[in-house]
Amino acid sequence: MTRYRQETMFFVQKPEGVINKISQHNLQIVMKKSTQLAVLLCFVYSCVAAQTTAALDNSFSGNGLSTTDFSGSDRANAIVLDKENARFVTVGKTGSNVAIARYLIDGTLDTRFSDDGKQTIALPTISGPGIAEAFGVAIQVDNVGDEKITVVGTTRSTSSGTGYEYFIVRYKDNGDLDPNFSGDGKLVEGESSTDIFYGVAIDNLGRIIAVGQRYSDVGNQFSIRRYLPNGDIDLSFYGSTFGSTNYPAGIARAILLAPNGKIIVTGESNGDFMTIRLNEDGTLDNSFSGDGRVSTNLSGSTDFVRAATLQKDGKIVVAGASLVNGKYNIGMARYHIDGTPDDGFGIGGALYTPVGQGHDFANAVAIQDDEKIVVAGTTHINAYSYEVVEIDGTRHTINVPANDDILVARFNTSGFLDATFSGDGHTNISFTEGMSEEGNAMILQNDNKVLVAGKNKNGSNDDFAFCRLHGHYRFESLTNRLYTSFGNYDDRAYDIAIDAQRRIVIAGFSYNGLRKVIAVARYMKDGRLDTSFGNNGRMTYYTGGYDTIAYALTILSDGKILLAGTISNIDPNDKDFFVMRILADGSTDNTFDGDGMVKINLVGNDECNSMVLQPEGKIILCGNVIDVNDASKSVALVRLNANGTIDNTFDTDGKVYVTNAPEGKNARSVTVSAGKIYVCGIGNEGGGFIAMKFNDNGSLDNSFGGDGIVSIGGLLAGAQDIAVQADGKVILGGALGSDMAVVRLTTSGALDNTFAGDGIFTISAPSFAAVHSVILQADGKILAGGNFVDQLGRGELTYFNIELFRITTNGEFDKSFGNEGIFLFPKLGYTDDSFQSMVLNNSGRVYITGHYYNGYDTDMTLAIFEQCKVPLITLTHPAYDVNMVIVQPYEAATIEATNWVVGTGKVFYKASDGILLMPGFRADASTVFRAEINKTCSFVYDPDDLLQN
Repeated sequence: MTRYRQETMFFVQKPEGVINKISQHNLQIVMKKSTQLAVLLCFVYSCVAAQTTAALDNSFSGNGLSTTDFSGSDRANAIVLDKENARFVTVGKTGSNVAIARYLIDGTLDTRFSDDGKQTIALPTISGPGIAEAFGVAIQVDNVGDEKITVVGTTRSTSSGTGYEYFIVRYKDNGDLDPNFSGDGKLVEGESSTDIFYGVAIDNLGRIIAVGQRYSDVGNQFSIRRYLPNGDIDLSFYGSTFGSTNYPAGIARAILLAPNGKIIVTGESNGDFMTIRLNEDGTLDNSFSGDGRVSTNLSGSTDFVRAATLQKDGKIVVAGASLVNGKYNIGMARYHIDGTPDDGFGIGGALYTPVGQGHDFANAVAIQDDEKIVVAGTTHINAYSYEVVEIDGTRHTINVPANDDILVARFNTSGFLDATFSGDGHTNISFTEGMSEEGNAMILQNDNKVLVAGKNKNGSNDDFAFCRLHGHYRFESLTNRLYTSFGNYDDRAYDIAIDAQRRIVIAGFSYNGLRKVIAVARYMKDGRLDTSFGNNGRMTYYTGGYDTIAYALTILSDGKILLAGTISNIDPNDKDFFVMRILADGSTDNTFDGDGMVKINLVGNDECNSMVLQPEGKIILCGNVIDVNDASKSVALVRLNANGTIDNTFDTDGKVYVTNAPEGKNARSVTVSAGKIYVCGIGNEGGGFIAMKFNDNGSLDNSFGGDGIVSIGGLLAGAQDIAVQADGKVILGGALGSDMAVVRLTTSGALDNTFAGDGIFTISAPSFAAVHSVILQADGKILAGGNFVDQLGRGELTYFNIELFRITTNGEFDKSFGNEGIFLFPKLGYTDDSFQSMVLNNSGRVYITGHYYNGYDTDMTLAIFEQCKVPLITLTHPAYDVNMVIVQPYEAATIEATNWVVGTGKVFYKASDGILLMPGFRADASTVFRAEINKTCSFVYDPDDLLQN
């Protein structure tokens, strides 16, 4: 019986303009028109907001957003994590006073600080009352281990309105002022009419270095002053004395302390970026750019700096804004450790990047552990209008004024927007539609979550505002799959497994320019490479042969990893089986046969394609051997003991050959069940599905097919994978003609007519297609995956596409899976997107590996897939019907969906036990819709799974 696949196309597109935002009420997904049903199936790392890069982190304050009201006009300007990454402190202003608050890492106020988590302080100037604002904060640990919080900023005279004076305030861990600093915890001083501290750092001796601006005979000038831990000015530091210095004209915004004791200060001077490096005594370091300073003009117009950070290699990254054609863009520059511009960054070491409709400002910058650069700031949104149509047809227009949103963007190491972050490298965060927000400061947590602080307009005044986003999340490349490269040549993965800690291991080969070598990568369960394995998550092994390829892997109960495959010698007709054992850290396990590897020479040209462990730990290798004399091909099985020695109880010498078929055999996969060994494969030259059943001693089981061998189909047919049901029925996956095929055999080897009517389930494809992997789920359903070839290739190129489908126990499409039982993966691009193997974890999550062609060579791929049936939303126009399927709803979320008949539609809904439609959706003028929601979608999660939220 044949099942025909619907022609279904899948589209996911990032919204433009005002839709390009994350807010408390917005989860945006845009879908394009399709000639058939358009389906967006829930990729856990693509469509679920809490599970993608740039998505709001719902574990922070419940929805990723938080505000703090000090009962005035409030603004947060700086943020810092404590030493244990368990709390964060933010400072700014409320009304005329300095405001400080400390929070737990989940966004709740820390009541151990000042009883309610927040504190305000009035700071008069030397001459009288003042209007104070904090711009910098740092945490230091004193000599008894207590944390102290140092805050810097400025206070302005209320009488003159123009006189600005420096201030430093230090708090104890409980929120009290620290009397060991300047006698009462406060220091206010001035040296000119405009004295402002913007940044602060604490050196390893506990000295406080504050940077900002002073007014001198050259106008505004960098101010850099150092104070002793008790608050006294450190007169041994060049910049501490009142009066003129040879620091640059301009404003110092940020300070960095280099590991070698050098002090890096950056800001703006004469409309350009300015970075200087000081010796420990505060004098300019002439080994930096020749005179201690480097200036960068980004756009030929006005540039200013707001933040800076150091990379692990010592390079300096500076961020701010650059005026281009009347609009500010994100501006960045990177310098080598000696102060020369880094030509590998942007264009000549600098660049400016527009991301929004109006002005874009970068106010904070940080480096992820993968060296990508994250900036936070503010972007301007132009005014816009839309019409809301209630379910009863009532219409009204919403006019949204121009406003500002928090901006977060990520750049790759070369300085260009990283499209794996939010789809285009940047995202906006709005707390309330039409109200303005600012992103003024940012920290990266040790889990790479992005925490931004700033302000949010609450209607009457402003509050401290915070948002936290997933920053380094997880299965995040191109179209939502992760790819891994070992070098500048081909890398391919052939098998995949999950260990007891739910770490994901893939294995295959990497070509190093001379030969193919074994390549293994291990990922944490969230998709990051596991740095405790090999070389930052990757490892290659050269075994002394010419080419060595791992086609199979198994993870042992002690965490060790078995690899099996083929090792080639210089003679192309001289190949051997191999099995290798490595430790959990990726190093070779020399207790396995003395050197970690066993090579088995059978006939001469031997190819190992599959491996399975028996319950007692014995290792079965399966593949083919070709006789070099008559070119005949045979199936070969080898069994080893757990220590790598040959098991002579298996056909007396540990080796079994099957040669009694006219067309020969090509073994592809092996499995074990109930003490029996099962093998599947392909007859020579595509000569049909082959299935074999062996007794434990290696002899063929004649109860299966009469002689232990079953052949189905003929030319252009073959089996790639095999599974055995609990009742002994055999499942085969492969190709029949040009179709994907799943076959079920009875325990005797006959076609099972209770499955798909004739024992054969097929899916037709535009061109050739094949199943490469079959998995039996606990509920008896069969999950199958493989490739089909697209006929839209150019010239001789073939275009491989990945498809998953699920069928019921009686051989029908399981319509609760994907689109009527099928899911097509979006293409990674180019010509070759290969499915090789998959594995299912205990919660039903599917992990898939293979490789794809990136335009130059191939890279290993890893994908994760959630099995669910999505809810259906139907938007019906009086003259047209438009159907689309969208992801499982989240409470208080909004779906943005492009309607290809009338423009843009917005449907409000929330999820509880079922799905309740809330009134209203957005549409073009003169258009009335009605909205219906039915169906539900559910997942089963591991309780501590990082992918849930």
